[in-house]
Amino acid sequence: MFPEPITVIISPHSSSNQLVLKLTRPVLSIVFTAFLLLVIFISAYFGYHLYKYLLLGELLGPTQSRICKLENENRELKVSLNNTRESEKRAREKMLKERKNFAEKMSNFETKLKQLEKFYNDLRIMAGFKLNEDEAKDLGKVEFKEEGAMLGSETGEGIGGVPERGMEYLQVLLSNDKIDKVFFKKSHEWELKLLEETKKAFDNMQMMKRLLEERASTLDDTPSLMPVIGPITSPFGVKRGRGTHTGIDIGAIMGTPVRAPADGVVIKAGSARYYGKLIILDHGNGYTTRFAHLSKIDVSIGDRVSEGDIIGRVGSTGWSTGSHLHYEVRFNGVPLDPINYMKYSDPEKREKEVYTVESGIEKEDKEDEMLNDTDDSDSVLEDDGKRDDIQ
Repeated sequence: MFPEPITVIISPHSSSNQLVLKLTRPVLSIVFTAFLLLVIFISAYFGYHLYKYLLLGELLGPTQSRICKLENENRELKVSLNNTRESEKRAREKMLKERKNFAEKMSNFETKLKQLEKFYNDLRIMAGFKLNEDEAKDLGKVEFKEEGAMLGSETGEGIGGVPERGMEYLQVLLSNDKIDKVFFKKSHEWELKLLEETKKAFDNMQMMKRLLEERASTLDDTPSLMPVIGPITSPFGVKRGRGTHTGIDIGAIMGTPVRAPADGVVIKAGSARYYGKLIILDHGNGYTTRFAHLSKIDVSIGDRVSEGDIIGRVGSTGWSTGSHLHYEVRFNGVPLDPINYMKYSDPEKREKEVYTVESGIEKEDKEDEMLNDTDDSDSVLEDDGKRDDIQ
């Protein structure tokens, strides 16, 4: 391969000294062989590692794909987790807001119940019913508390906002770590308490309704309407002869309608000594009314009349000196002043419509002496069977 030796001369530019290398055939063979072996070794080394790399790539390919897929899924999960956290945060804020509103509503509801209870007690007082000791004390506490609040004193609460109990409940609700457990426990307890108070208020209102219905029935049956509008010519209680005047005399024109002062039942409709044509109404609860000296009777015994119904006409029958109505109100048989049983919302109207004519008192002296001719005025109510025709 190398027939002749090879001479290699190395001559630097900066000097005249030259390096002469003379390579003989054996040396060249050795150098070439060494170079060839080096190339083969390097090629084999890189070839082996390339093979291993390719083999590893083939083995790791599915794993690498799986890793890429998992990385993508991980990124998606991170985005989803962030969205979930934001949604949870908004939901929690909304839940806390709703719970706060719930607490405020429950507190306001409790306040309304307290106001309703006070209103119920006020109604009982206005209707004239007695409060028990505990109810009176509670009402006094509420009154004092409200007065303190209006005056801004230390005993009163602040104006507006959630009541104290509601604020305490709300603070516990919002500050406790176990918020769900506390919320459901407290809300359940409060709900049960409010349901109990609501039932109590409902029962009280039902009882108040019954009491007021009874009171309304009593008021309907209590004489309160003036049977005839006219001057009072002889007042109640004026002493005449051996007794006193047991009613009032109302001056009116002959034939003027006489109206029932309250609901009642006719228990007398006929003629009686001294009274002339007489009507007696029983209003229940011990009240009766009498209408004497009538010219005409428009009802019969047993008739049910309502307040304002026409029961007869003004006249001058019996012991009478002129056209007028003798009107009596009795309670358990005891004569009462009818003036106290005439309803007038305006005192001035009462003075205008119900007045006493002093000059008429002398004119009625003779009649009063006749009416009080006996100690017991009921004794004059003898019906001799000569009852006038009722038209």
